[in-house]
Amino acid sequence: MPWCLSGDNKRMISMTSYKFGFSFLLHSEKINFITCPVRLMDKPADYGSAFRSSNLLRGTKPMNKNIKKILPVFISLTIFGAGFIYLNLSKNKLSEPEVQMSPRNFLYKEKFGEVSEYAGKDISTSGNVTNIRLNQSPGVSEPLIKCSPIDKNILAVCANDFTVDNNNARLFISRNKGRDWDAQLIPLSPLFKASSYSDPWLEYDNTGNLYFTAVQYDLYDNKRDGLFFAKSADNGITWNSELKLIAVNRTLQYKIDKPKVFVNRSNVVFVIWTEVSGLKSFIKISLSRDNGGTFSEPVIVSDDRAHFSAMTEDNNGILYLTYINDGKSISAVKSNDEGRSWTAIEKNLEIKTAGKPAGNRNVLKSNSAEGIRINSEPSLCISKENEVLIAYTAKKNDSDLSDIYLTKLIKNNSEFDVPKKMSNDTSGNDQYLPVITSDEAGNVYVFYQDSRNDVNNEFSESFIAVSSDGCKTFTDHLISTAPYKPSDIAVDRYFGDYNSLVISGKDLIAVWTDGRNGNYDLYAGIMNIDNLFSR
Repeated sequence: MPWCLSGDNKRMISMTSYKFGFSFLLHSEKINFITCPVRLMDKPADYGSAFRSSNLLRGTKPMNKNIKKILPVFISLTIFGAGFIYLNLSKNKLSEPEVQMSPRNFLYKEKFGEVSEYAGKDISTSGNVTNIRLNQSPGVSEPLIKCSPIDKNILAVCANDFTVDNNNARLFISRNKGRDWDAQLIPLSPLFKASSYSDPWLEYDNTGNLYFTAVQYDLYDNKRDGLFFAKSADNGITWNSELKLIAVNRTLQYKIDKPKVFVNRSNVVFVIWTEVSGLKSFIKISLSRDNGGTFSEPVIVSDDRAHFSAMTEDNNGILYLTYINDGKSISAVKSNDEGRSWTAIEKNLEIKTAGKPAGNRNVLKSNSAEGIRINSEPSLCISKENEVLIAYTAKKNDSDLSDIYLTKLIKNNSEFDVPKKMSNDTSGNDQYLPVITSDEAGNVYVFYQDSRNDVNNEFSESFIAVSSDGCKTFTDHLISTAPYKPSDIAVDRYFGDYNSLVISGKDLIAVWTDGRNGNYDLYAGIMNIDNLFSR
């Protein structure tokens, strides 16, 4: 596996033609021009005499004739070379990775216009399940939920919000395990006079500090975006005054995507993101050992076609990071020294990316509309046996575009196990956007969206799959009280790129993007975990 941890490293580009049986190998390396001088012609006193008396004019006419002969050949070779490179890139299906940010707010307003607040709360029950809408104003999507380690009653949810004011992000706080929610704002960096955000993520540390990250982008200059980071010591009521950007781009050549925060048991704060540049994309990590006060220089920990990362820590303090490699496999790296160095798990897990291709993205639900974009982003947790469990979405075949699969790292977490399909559904309909977690008793929970109950594979519902026998068997439970049709509300094929859940005492709280009201809303599904194992 190639590594690129420093700009001084040698870079090698290899273009190989299997058809013609030869390869070009181009090398380039950093040059120090101070130690590599170039001799220039001394300045003459009389440019004209120097030019006339030199040999520069000698052979000029024959040279012009030679150029006329060589030029057509040169042009032909150039065209051939360009076509050769194009055919090889096409053959290997290399395309520029999509930066999967949420659509700009004006696209949402073009579809939905001006929206009004809902009148009152929306609480519904079905059996042992309660659904509660978090937001009072529509236009909210892609939630991420965390539970305070200090007070299990306190839950924090960040999300995209199409209607939020410039230079702010959306946060919801519950102080009674999700029964009531308060909408709050997170102020973004003032570096951009007018900005919005995408891909929000948050995490608590062991002492109750709450960390938030997102892609912040300039509304006046589409070349500028940054990796925003903020910290709150009071569950989101106030945020640190620094409001820093860990990374800033000022060119269209580089884009930031899918940032995440992870905090290990030693309270080291890791910010992980994907940097996309042309045909290449890398997973980068920057870490803080002073509770988010300062951050290290970013390092690359992946191949050059990486996207959609996830991170966890096992019971021995070993860190694991997985990502999708070139859309064809899951790769993993691990660190035994709190992120100072990383080594690769040698063999990747081959997968078929969920959905069907549509440009440089994959989509589901395109049978009745443009559909919704989908990816195979892995989700990680640690089992009771200290194994790394990995849930992800993948395609079985062209008639079954998206199923939930589970694998794990075996042999002392050194290689991938054979994956198995999670759901017992045989309809061939879509299951997608899984997230996995475990509790102190060793029970494993996988939350996902499912279309098994719609013969046309258009409507979705939210399901929880649970296992109490070390992932040997799973039982599925419906956790949403109403179906919804994602493609009806999608803007530019965006519905939301992930779901989320937490276990708080005896309560399971899952949150997802829901379209039952004809707009983007967040709903929480709440169940007592004893009811999940009572049948």
